[in-house]
Amino acid sequence: EAHLLIAILLAIFVFVTQTSTIVALKYEQAGPVSLVKTSSVVFAFIWQYLFLEIIPDVYSIIGAIIIIVAVIITTLRKWVSTLPENDSNRKFYSFLLK
Repeated sequence: EAHLLIAILLAIFVFVTQTSTIVALKYEQAGPVSLVKTSSVVFAFIWQYLFLEIIPDVYSIIGAIIIIVAVIITTLRKWVSTLPENDSNRKFYSFLLK
């Protein structure tokens, strides 16, 4: 009985999450939405630890860090590429464009 309730709640939360992502993509560019969506990896580790008392292993943490860093670098690169040529931030972060 408890498993059925958990499955129903999971389905509801997945539906709300997917719907929210679609609405966010409708009103915002994909870059910021994907950056926020990637934070779900961090929240998954937190909820996993708090509710299931499962401690993620080293490989899971390294994988999550790689994903988060890659998304942040991609987002920064996109942001820097949209700056004007003479902007000081573009000069400072020019290494991202190479």
